[in-house]
Amino acid sequence: MKNVIEMLESHPAVRFGLPPIAVVGCTLLFLFGISYFGSTHTYTVIGVLLLVTGYFCGWRVLGVVVTLSCALILTTGPYMVVPRVQWAETAGSPSPLLYHSPDDPGPAELREEYGLDDVIRGVEDEFERVAVLAEWVNSRWSHSGSNMPSSSNPLVILREAADGASFRCMEYSLVMVGASQAMGMPARVVALKTKRAATAHSGAGHVVAEVWLNDLEKWVVADQ
Repeated sequence: MKNVIEMLESHPAVRFGLPPIAVVGCTLLFLFGISYFGSTHTYTVIGVLLLVTGYFCGWRVLGVVVTLSCALILTTGPYMVVPRVQWAETAGSPSPLLYHSPDDPGPAELREEYGLDDVIRGVEDEFERVAVLAEWVNSRWSHSGSNMPSSSNPLVILREAADGASFRCMEYSLVMVGASQAMGMPARVVALKTKRAATAHSGAGHVVAEVWLNDLEKWVVADQ
């Protein structure tokens, strides 16, 4: 066994081939492995690969491998290409967007239960109304990047928040959309995705609300 290890230590294929393999392997594992195999398995394999490289090629070479791997991750990571969306040929034209009326049961209940008329009382400008509603929604709970409500209904989210729960950007946007529609302003949830959304384990995007303003004849973004 000792003779085999000594042979590997002096073999050119190991001394000169292992470092590039380690650089490429560590880079690809870090960029894609966490999404596909989980962080524990990925970091374990990276650790083993680095230890083997350090043992057979020396710790100076290991330092170079780590430096190059970090440089590649930082420079190529933001530009990783996600497979393009393929649209079905039979999909046809998109359906028209439908929005709740303020008189619908859900928006009407939200408006009455949480006194939204009082929240925007005296605010005539539509843009200012959006700003006031966004501030009100933001004050309902503290942000949590992982906690989820039992329902996507804005009323349920607000009631659970009142009991001390914290939620994600998704829930802020859902409540903002519900509050806006309850006050007669068409609104929609918009998911913003990064290029690595298909493979990222976390932090792949953000969710905001868009509200239509008749005064400006455009959509405005409300980000809580």
